[in-house]
Amino acid sequence: MARGSNIGGMLAQSGLAGGQNIAQAYQQLGRGVGGMFSGVAGALERRQERRRRTEEFQQAQQAISQYTTAGTINPGMLLQKAQQAESAGDTQLAQLYRQGAEQAKQNLTAGQNLTAYNQLAAKAGLSPEEAATGVRGLVSGQYKDPSSALRGTIETQKMVKQKANKEYVVDQLRAEGLDSIATDVERGLYTDAQIGSVLSNARQARAAAEQGQAGLEAFVTAADLSETTFGKAIKEGKLENVPATLISKMATEAITERQTTELVRSLKSLNTDVSNEAAELLELGVITDQGAKKLVVEGKKGPKISTANMKQYALEDGTVVWGGDITVNGDERKAYRDPQNPNSIIDLPAEAVELKGEARIRGEDLRLAGIQLAKDSKFSALDAPDQEKAKVAFASKYNELITKKKTNEEALAEAKKHTLSLIGEKKADNPWWFFGLGSDKVTTFGVREFATEEEANAAGLEPGTPIIINGREAVIE
Repeated sequence: MARGSNIGGMLAQSGLAGGQNIAQAYQQLGRGVGGMFSGVAGALERRQERRRRTEEFQQAQQAISQYTTAGTINPGMLLQKAQQAESAGDTQLAQLYRQGAEQAKQNLTAGQNLTAYNQLAAKAGLSPEEAATGVRGLVSGQYKDPSSALRGTIETQKMVKQKANKEYVVDQLRAEGLDSIATDVERGLYTDAQIGSVLSNARQARAAAEQGQAGLEAFVTAADLSETTFGKAIKEGKLENVPATLISKMATEAITERQTTELVRSLKSLNTDVSNEAAELLELGVITDQGAKKLVVEGKKGPKISTANMKQYALEDGTVVWGGDITVNGDERKAYRDPQNPNSIIDLPAEAVELKGEARIRGEDLRLAGIQLAKDSKFSALDAPDQEKAKVAFASKYNELITKKKTNEEALAEAKKHTLSLIGEKKADNPWWFFGLGSDKVTTFGVREFATEEEANAAGLEPGTPIIINGREAVIE
């Protein structure tokens, strides 16, 4: 019996153990399944929280956009929303609303300043075109209040109306460290009507650059430069942290670019032989705005010149001109057309370098070069003349690479690398560094050619001038 009882107890214990094991297995399974559903529920909850948070921020952005836009500016409403968020313990959302409120205050002040300025400008008898100078100055941060904007605008208009203001503008530009723009004024790249506004535009662009990206974007919009090469580069953030003097130079060129585009359109609409030729030469960069207007007013004079037969040459100071073999009163000589006075012919210096290649350098190529090089300290450290030379080197290499079927990105990168390499090797006694030529430049580019020695001697060239006589290199003695 005792043994049977033990067997029964063993079976009972065995059954109990089995039951307990099964129960534990089901219990563990329940916990696993429950944990799985709990995990899914947590993921859904987190996803819903992220969605709710995203919607809150989208609503905040919409509110900020609404209450910082002209006509519906309301910093008080944004402050109220910031306080509500703080009460709910949402510091992140509260900070966003407070930043929006601060922007709304600035926009409100700017709008009030513009309204007050426009009223002052109207009382002063300024036309909308004349008053635009002050508007751009307020937007760019050059002027802090309506009164200073009006004074600055009137000063600019006085300069525009003065006939002999060129020297004053040049002196002011140089005094403010804007040597490159001053040199452009001296070279006659601007008409008398443009000179006064050049100083104002340069100052506004520099003030905008000192405010950072937001200031630059505001200036581009106010100056109507959004569709220019410069304006697009600003919008894309390519000119952030570029020295203010370089920004000022590029902005001034961009305004001229816009004015040139408008002038070309006007010349073409006249549809006369002279106006069409002026438009063509202006588009190619053979002449300036001033030269185009002079050609239309005076008509064609002097020797007949064919644009198709002209070549591009770089002068020692980096200026790019168009010239070639020109016959004047039966005398053939190498010369180029004066960009400011197309009816005038200037002898091409014997040391001028012919720009080889299929693609011709245009103004837009030089502006692109300036934008691509602007952020590099090697370029910004150059003086104004050498910066112009660097841009010629970049544009020449860029066009060469494009004609070789390089992609735009490849051409830009290689042209920049090439130019910076030339800058790095530049020597003070070598004015031709931008073509990779030595100071004792030996090249037949631009060298005068003669059929006989008698013709060469009769040309009146300086002793030591390299020439070519009947295909042979020679030197004037």
